[in-house]
Amino acid sequence: MSTAAPALPAVREDDPLRQTWQHFADFCRWEQAVGGPDPHMAVMGHVHREQSRRELLWAAGLYIGFYNVPTALAVGDRLTQATAADNPNTLGEWVDVWWPAFGFRRERRPIRTRAKLTRYLHEYARWMDWALTEEWWRASRGNPFVRYEEAWLSCQEVYGLGRYVALKLLEFLRRYAGAPIQLPDLRAKGGWSPREGLALLWPEDADRLTGDDSPRNLWTANDRATATWRAMPEYGLELDRYTLQVLLCDFKQCLVGRRQFPGRSQDSELVYQAKADEHFGADRRMLDARAELFPHEALGEISGWSGVREELGHVLAEHEYVWSDLLFDYHASKDDLAAPVAR
Repeated sequence: MSTAAPALPAVREDDPLRQTWQHFADFCRWEQAVGGPDPHMAVMGHVHREQSRRELLWAAGLYIGFYNVPTALAVGDRLTQATAADNPNTLGEWVDVWWPAFGFRRERRPIRTRAKLTRYLHEYARWMDWALTEEWWRASRGNPFVRYEEAWLSCQEVYGLGRYVALKLLEFLRRYAGAPIQLPDLRAKGGWSPREGLALLWPEDADRLTGDDSPRNLWTANDRATATWRAMPEYGLELDRYTLQVLLCDFKQCLVGRRQFPGRSQDSELVYQAKADEHFGADRRMLDARAELFPHEALGEISGWSGVREELGHVLAEHEYVWSDLLFDYHASKDDLAAPVAR
């Protein structure tokens, strides 16, 4: 097979595929403009920016365990890595006491029972001690793509750390804990969601992109992902491989799932904040970090909403434009999203 990435699809000016590519570029641009993708990762890293590498690694495990900042911060205040690693019975009792207080994003379904969460926390805490001594972590030189493969295999030993959260964990460690690693590809095996996003951009390859994990199909997925990555500068965007695969997934959820929109992840953290405050007591660390890191127009706690604005998830599919709180006034537009009011 050729290793050269294919040319972009040849389409007419009025071809719907051209519009899909433009919508994807717009989605990427405006999602990044309000702190995405994964703005909660940025908040968690910011809150722990002055802590030790060990503390950052524990924070990362709690973040990807619950996959929201308010719960992770509250648990981190009450549960040490040493307790989780050395005393599984005590850990299980602790989890049982606090279970009603925990908030989980839906992506963490694999560990949403008391026993499964306990096992995840215990195995992750033990893995931490081992990981900090591993060559992939300690090396300051060498190919970061090769180091990534070593790190990937390493973290797969932890229960409940599948493809999706392993990507999040390693990206957190790269960004905030100094791990010398870099995602080299799409992680196409099992990556059905970003592959479905690619199929929107490369419909002639949809059968392979949405098919099984055969070598031919995985090659096609990585090849088209590379072509998409190389095309982004034509739209004024520079994306790394990690960001591309997240945005492909989110764009699919926007156009087809009618759920995602630039800023949804910001909105949803407010729901977890409310639950954490109810059970653990008020904590402004997340809100203060958000105010420092992100445009205030996209923050409900400042601009006047308290949760996910579900109606915005339908905008692209129904009205053929990408929503952005930086372009449009939500309160003036929400009654007629077909004709949004510009800021």
